[in-house]
Amino acid sequence: MDASVYAQVLIETWAAFMALVMFFITRSVMRKNNPKRNDIILMNLFTFVLLVADALAYVYQGSPSKLAYYMVRISNFTVFSMNHLLIATISRLLSVNLKENGSRRRPYWFYCGMVLLALDMCQLIVNIFTRHLYSFDADNLYHRESLYSIFIVIQLLVMLMDLIVVAIYRKLLTKKEIMSYVSFILFPILATVWILFNYGISLSNIAVFTSLLLIVFLMALDDTEKFSKMHEKIITDFAGMVEAREEGTGIHVRKEAIYVEAIGNQMIKKGIYYKKMKPDLVEKMAKAAPLHDMGKIAISDAILNKPSKLTDEEFATVKKHTTEGMKLLSKTILSVGGGGYMEDALDMAWSHHERWDGTGYPQGLKGEDIPVTARVMAVADTFDALISNRPYRKAYSFDEAVSIIKEESGTHFDPMIVDCFLDIADEFREEV
Repeated sequence: MDASVYAQVLIETWAAFMALVMFFITRSVMRKNNPKRNDIILMNLFTFVLLVADALAYVYQGSPSKLAYYMVRISNFTVFSMNHLLIATISRLLSVNLKENGSRRRPYWFYCGMVLLALDMCQLIVNIFTRHLYSFDADNLYHRESLYSIFIVIQLLVMLMDLIVVAIYRKLLTKKEIMSYVSFILFPILATVWILFNYGISLSNIAVFTSLLLIVFLMALDDTEKFSKMHEKIITDFAGMVEAREEGTGIHVRKEAIYVEAIGNQMIKKGIYYKKMKPDLVEKMAKAAPLHDMGKIAISDAILNKPSKLTDEEFATVKKHTTEGMKLLSKTILSVGGGGYMEDALDMAWSHHERWDGTGYPQGLKGEDIPVTARVMAVADTFDALISNRPYRKAYSFDEAVSIIKEESGTHFDPMIVDCFLDIADEFREEV
């Protein structure tokens, strides 16, 4: 095996491995109800098979053995088949994408392209018996035949049709989608034209792999980011609706997320609980903060909005919102799996009414036995409650609220977290 062939096999083997990795990444990160998901998964799989088959074709070419006889024929047939399947899949992905973005029907070009690809596949199958596209000599070396150029031109024509569709319907596509399609169509076209006149290295297969990387990173991973943001927005809005039952507004949950994040960042700056308090934890705390009072969904409006002091029985009912919130979030974690910020949300929901001196509820935890996320939440929640109107009292002024937080340092609140709050409290003045 000469150096150029060895390099080709090495590159294609590495690319095949990466295509397989992207196959599993795409399956795990893209939401299942995304209409583009199955097509992108198939493209990863087809690319993997294509690259493996082409590498094997290079490994066995020129060997007169019986094994090589079958391997070069099977591998080359697989390479051409996968190319056609990839072109068909990118065409289908484009049509599905257009429909998803508002197109009423598939473009006429799509059906023309599918017919041409079907005819080309028929030629490939017939070639097994006629050898009018490509053939092998006694040493199992590959040779192009008379109709090879027409066979390749049909593939190029279908890809050009897709490029025209992208141009015509560009207003229905995002910039990332346009970039993905243009790269996946244009790079292989240029590479295929090159190999029509320069036989040897399978540059078109490498171009397909390179373009597939863009498809995955621009469309598959972007979908995850959009889905994550949508998921967080839905949860925040729902938490706001729960809060609005008591306060008449959902702004409460958004403000508390700001307070939690600011206190957490100040703790990092001062090195407070440095083994636990890291930037990623602060980010998760800010996302989890809106969920801390989710358990109030189980408390009646009559109790939440009572304009006078609660009875002991009513207060005992209100206190259950911590346990109810823990149960609700536990079910969520069991249903969709742990990780992310949901486990921190559970700690904050269950323990944000625990007190530093151990007189809080529901478990009566004391000091550092209380999760640090819940201790931060306690300060932020109490501060926001003090500066907010309640059915039974008017809001405290900013200075009064800060003074109360300071007075309860070491009894209700972790004193080091209170110190961090006091350092940055003036940043919250405009929130009052």
